Amino acid sequence: MYLKKVKVSDIIVGKYQMRFKSGKMDIEDLAKSIKINGLLCPPSVSSKGKKYVLVFGHRRFEAIKNLKWKEITAIVLEEMEDKDLVIKTLVENIEKVDLTPLEKAKAYQNMIEELKITQEDLASRCGRNRSEIAHHIRLLNRLNTYVFDWLHQGKVSFGHAKVLMELEDKKKRGEVIPARFFEFTLNFYFIIGNVYGIVENYS
Repeated sequence: MYLKKVKVSDIIVGKYQMRFKSGKMDIEDLAKSIKINGLLCPPSVSSKGKKYVLVFGHRRFEAIKNLKWKEITAIVLEEMEDKDLVIKTLVENIEKVDLTPLEKAKAYQNMIEELKITQEDLASRCGRNRSEIAHHIRLLNRLNTYVFDWLHQGKVSFGHAKVLMELEDKKKRGEVIPARFFEFTLNFYFIIGNVYGIVENYS
C-alpha cells in the first residue's frame, strides 16, 4: 500500500460499488467541502494493468469528478484477484455506508450469484455471521408484499421484518394473510418482544 498521483481518467468504478443513497445534492455538498478543505482522506484503488479500480471512497471520487480534477493522490493497494476485490468493496460499503436492510440483502445475493460462492464462503470472506447473511437474503424471497414495501420505505426495522417473516411460515397452503393484520401489528406493537408474542399466537 502506498500513495501515488493518479489520473482521474485512469480510475474505474467497479460494478459492485453500492452508494445507493448518494444524490446530486449529497455529492455537490461533499465537492464543496473538498474544494475548501482539500482531499483529507484519499480514495483507495487497486492497480489493474495500466488502470486502477476504485475500492474505497466512491462518494469522494464522484465529488472529485464533479470538481473536474484531472489528478488526485490515491492510496494504491496491492493488485487483487476479482473475487477479493469484490469482497473488499462489499465489506467497505456495508461498514461505512448507510445501506438499508434490503440493499444489504441485494448486495449479499449479488455477491453469491456473481462469484458463485456459498453463504458460508461469503460470511467467512466478509467476517460476518452466516445467519446474518441468510436472514438478509430471506428478506428478498419471503416477506409479505406489504412488509417488503414498508421495510423499503423505512417504516419497519430489520428486527421487526425478521419476526414478521415467520408469519409466512404459519400460513396455510394458499392462504394469504390480510394486510390489515400487518397494519394492526405495526400500529400497536412496536417492541420486538411484543411482535414475537403476536407471531407465536397466530395460527
